[in-house]
Amino acid sequence: IMAEETKRFYYYANGVYLDSCMKFPELTPAYPSSEKTVVKIEFGQTPEKLENLKAKGVRFQAAPNEFLLPIDDVATFWVKNGDHIIIQPEPRVNESEIRVFFLASAMGALAHQRRQFPLHASAIMYNGKAILFSGDSGVGKSTLAGLFHKKGYQVITDDISIIDKEKNTGQLLIEPGYIQLKLWEDTMNSLHIGKKEGVLLRPGLKKYGYPISSIPKKPLEIQAIYALSVYPGKEILVRPLEGWEKFRHIKKRTFRQKLVDPMGYTEPHYRLLEDICQSLPAFQLQRPFEEGYTTFVEFVENHFQTNQ
Repeated sequence: IMAEETKRFYYYANGVYLDSCMKFPELTPAYPSSEKTVVKIEFGQTPEKLENLKAKGVRFQAAPNEFLLPIDDVATFWVKNGDHIIIQPEPRVNESEIRVFFLASAMGALAHQRRQFPLHASAIMYNGKAILFSGDSGVGKSTLAGLFHKKGYQVITDDISIIDKEKNTGQLLIEPGYIQLKLWEDTMNSLHIGKKEGVLLRPGLKKYGYPISSIPKKPLEIQAIYALSVYPGKEILVRPLEGWEKFRHIKKRTFRQKLVDPMGYTEPHYRLLEDICQSLPAFQLQRPFEEGYTTFVEFVENHFQTNQ
């Protein structure tokens, strides 16, 4: 991998241009731009410990403007100042494994450093606007996005939705993300997608990266956020989320929320959180354990079509 360091690859994702030392088939290729901030991705040496350490977990360290993520047998990722990511790979590691952690935790930390809001959500486009599906891991965000993709809807992003504030108008927008869905093997079977159509994300993990043809090329206005959950009932339930309940849900589903304080972004983060809660409609959407996805997708589609 280190031998490839002199080659450069350029992409656009999550509202930034990436000048990269390695290929990312999950990202939209782009030309270098002088108009928007470029984030440099390089192979190099990473520190064992951050100097101004403010928080430390089993697999991360955080300090003002810095995030360090060592992953055993894969790589260490050092994200700093919102414009630089250094990767120190382990010997003989497969690049696909590096990309898994880079596109999740490293890019999530980068979003916080850039004063963006990474929400644990997938998103599709409807009538030129974004519909977000948020929730805990395993609740069906990617499955729902995949099912709508099969129905002809354009996917905007999967797993992490980057919400940004337009500088001139103050409007909240979602940035286009990655040209792939991350799907478990049983989900691929239910979507009638063969394993050969996807890329195994990690050895021993029955989760695949499924490429999608394209995503929107510009940020989109957000129509609504749906908070997904599963419950032991018999009917699909949907109701508006308001006030403190909405605030609590959005805060809880902030991707890598525990990095906000130690990296020094508490005030801008909570200002953006408040804007999201005040400006964007949100609904609690509960699916029964026994409910199949066909009926559920039809229910959700009808709801966002009648609540424009």
